[in-house]
Amino acid sequence: MTERFVPKCGFLMLPGVLLLVFAPVFAQTPQANQRAVPDISGVWSTPGFQHFDREKIPDSPVIGLTRFNRKDYPFRPGGESLWKREFSTKPNPRTDDPQLLCLPWGFPHQSLLSNVQHFFQPEGYLVIFYEDMHYTRVIPMDGREHVKGLPPNYYGHAVGRYEGDTAIVDTIGLKPWGLDDGGSVPDGNHMFTSAAHFIERFRRTGPSTMSYELTIDDPNIFTKPWVCGTKDSHCFVDGNRGPEEWIMRLHPEWEIIEQYCEENNKDPGLLESSHTK
Repeated sequence: MTERFVPKCGFLMLPGVLLLVFAPVFAQTPQANQRAVPDISGVWSTPGFQHFDREKIPDSPVIGLTRFNRKDYPFRPGGESLWKREFSTKPNPRTDDPQLLCLPWGFPHQSLLSNVQHFFQPEGYLVIFYEDMHYTRVIPMDGREHVKGLPPNYYGHAVGRYEGDTAIVDTIGLKPWGLDDGGSVPDGNHMFTSAAHFIERFRRTGPSTMSYELTIDDPNIFTKPWVCGTKDSHCFVDGNRGPEEWIMRLHPEWEIIEQYCEENNKDPGLLESSHTK
C-alpha cells in the first residue's frame, strides 16, 4: 500500500477569531491490492539496431540484423522444409516477399525490425505502438487466458502478466507467415505455421536499457521450444548477423515518425509486370 501526504485545510472558529488551519491527511493510492508493475514505458530502439557507447547516434538501424541462422535447430522430421521458405520458380511477391505488396510484417517479425517502438502502460494493459506501418498491439496484462476460436491473423492473440521485474507476453493465433526478412537473402526467409506459440520477456536492465527475449515454439516444425535474445542462445552462430543478447534502449528524446508502406509504393507494379513477362 502506498501513501502520500496531502495537506487538508479547514477553518477553526474561536470567539472573535477565525483561524485557517492545515491538517495532514494520508491519501491511499488505488494500488492497495495490486502488485508493483515494472516501468517499461517510453520510446525504445529495438534489437534491430546496433548499439554503440557514443554520444552521437548511439543507435544505428541495420536492415536484416535479426535473421535466424543457428545450426542446431531442434527440427522434427519434415520440419526443416516448413521452416525454410523456398522461392517460387517464377517471381511471386505474395509468397516470396509479401512486404513488397505492403502486407503486414506480422508478429514477431515487426518486433525485430530496425524501427522504434513506443510502449504505454495504461492500467491493466501494455500497449506497443510500432513506428513501421503504425501498427499497435493492445495486450491485457492481468494474466487472463487466450480467447478461444479466433481466426488466425497477422499479429495473433496476445495476453500477458508481470512476474517480478519482467513483463511476459504470450501470443498464439497467428496465420503462417515469415519470421524474418524474405527476399534473396540466404540466411533469412524463415517461416512458422499456424501452431506457432511465442513468449516475449521484457526486463529493465538499467536506467535506459531493457532486455528482450523471444521463446519460439512451433510443434509442427520443432521438437521443443527454443530461445533467442540471451547471451547463450546461439541464434546467430556465424557472427555476421545480430548480437546474441537482444537489448533495447530508451530514447526519451525520440518521437515516432509517420511511416506507411503504401505511400508512393512502386514495387507492386514493377513485380507484377516482371511476373507476366
